[in-house]
Amino acid sequence: MRKFDYDLFVIGGGSGGVRSARLAAGLGVRTAIAEEYRFGGTCVIRGCVPKKLFVYASEFGRAIDDARAYGWSVGEKRFDWKTLVANKDAEIARISKVYSDGVEAAGGTVIHSRAVVMDPHTVRIVGEGRTVTAERILIATGGHPFIPDIPGKELAITSNEAFHLEELPRKIVIVGAGYIAVEFAGIFYGLGVEVELLYRGGEILRGFDHDLRDRLTVNMKAQGIAITCNTEPAAIETTRTGLMVVTNRDARIACDAVMFATGRRPNTVGLGLQKLGVQCGWNGRIMVNDFYQNNFGATAVPADPAQQHIVVVDPHAEPIPEPVDRLFEVRVVERGQCAAHLADHVVVVMAVRSGRLVTGLGPAEIQALDQPVLGERIEGAVDARTPDAPSPLTQRTLDVMRADGARLGRKQVDDLVPRPAATMARVLEHRARVHTPAGIVDRHTGTP
Repeated sequence: MRKFDYDLFVIGGGSGGVRSARLAAGLGVRTAIAEEYRFGGTCVIRGCVPKKLFVYASEFGRAIDDARAYGWSVGEKRFDWKTLVANKDAEIARISKVYSDGVEAAGGTVIHSRAVVMDPHTVRIVGEGRTVTAERILIATGGHPFIPDIPGKELAITSNEAFHLEELPRKIVIVGAGYIAVEFAGIFYGLGVEVELLYRGGEILRGFDHDLRDRLTVNMKAQGIAITCNTEPAAIETTRTGLMVVTNRDARIACDAVMFATGRRPNTVGLGLQKLGVQCGWNGRIMVNDFYQNNFGATAVPADPAQQHIVVVDPHAEPIPEPVDRLFEVRVVERGQCAAHLADHVVVVMAVRSGRLVTGLGPAEIQALDQPVLGERIEGAVDARTPDAPSPLTQRTLDVMRADGARLGRKQVDDLVPRPAATMARVLEHRARVHTPAGIVDRHTGTP
């Protein structure tokens, strides 16, 4: 029997890769993980975690205004962008170290270098000029933002750069209408930036329940966020005062920054996979079967936060890496092979925050197990935010139900935190009997 340097070699130090490596090493499996940049991946470094910190920052301004109505004496309201960015960077550095330290504490080997696959059992450590062998190689390299090929695209930013701007723009145009675009619209608006959202489709948050999309659109516009649908940029130009977005409808929008949130592409180029004949899709994603194996059979692929298409039923909800690496650990490490079938994650908890919080669990109306579905809509007034200024916004709740009355999920727009939705998921599982407890998945929280 051939001997390998490691039982498992993980390429990519994001949430999916780190958890897989840590859990495998904790079981006594000889494990190594390589990361060429910083441990934490998309979620910790340039995604979920810094985004949440920015969301919190964007909500304090409104909270300060509300506090006065509740008897608090509040001085002049001032916001310093550089302070937020510096404190965010410090917290990200702390969490990144927790990720790498966790693997080492479990007995795994941490390698700070790019790694390239040479064959189904060999990896080249680029930064150290050596090769190692592994019985199994797990690819968890995440992805990167995609910007359409239009004139002036080099003038635009993505969510990556948005966390490191030198100063806040006075006006920003955000292209896209998925949860990243919608959340950043709320963040920038809450920090005092004029925001305009451009979307080529007819309604924001494609794939979400229509009632919630309608309600969130109304709420965002009530705040002051401009939303222009059926429109996309054709070019970006520089002006004496900033930038100009030229749209496909011949409109010209002056702004200081343009941010694209138009999807992501997997980080698979240069890994050596194509040379080996590993089958990849049109956008570079590795094609896998229901056991997370590619056509070579020896390389398994988990769903890193930027590769939600592999495991998450609803690709527009927040990506969830934990179930995949947990399955990889159980199926590959404990059983010695991928013996179980891919779990069907029906009850997935999601949350999108843009001024109002959109929470939900389970499938959308049109996705619910391909069965006849009824939508029970409950609309009512939300408690007034302040005693002297009743909120003009309303709460919208949607229960997703089968025709036989079994409740499959619930979605709502309000100010509730997403954690209660996870508890609700377990209640629904017990009542509806639509899935096993292991198939109910909480949204990714950004913690190892």
